[in-house]
Amino acid sequence: MSPFSIHIPSNSTEGDAAEFIWIAEIMAWKRKYHCKACGYEAEVYEGRGLFRQQITPMFCPDCKTIQNIVVGGIIADVAPSYRSEVGRLCLRCGSDNIRIWDMKTCPKCQGEMENTGEKEFWT
Repeated sequence: MSPFSIHIPSNSTEGDAAEFIWIAEIMAWKRKYHCKACGYEAEVYEGRGLFRQQITPMFCPDCKTIQNIVVGGIIADVAPSYRSEVGRLCLRCGSDNIRIWDMKTCPKCQGEMENTGEKEFWT
């Protein structure tokens, strides 16, 4: 069963089913990536958090890091700059030269990053 599939026991009520579906909608994982060549590590978030936000991994060529930025969710309702990745700054060095990370290339050495298989739930 994938982490995003829903199993509803046959003896569940309609209310139970609604609760299972709600939990699945907010389920999100934090995964670790590791560079085979230089050992650089990054944590990457997938899915949406409790407040409907997503976290986008951004590559910064200036400080050679992966920085996670919050996009959307409740915060975007009151702070329009959080509605997308456009116009955002690197959280480490302040550069405006960041772009969405390709989930493969190491920011330090341009080697290959791989998903280690480690994951934990986040909200």
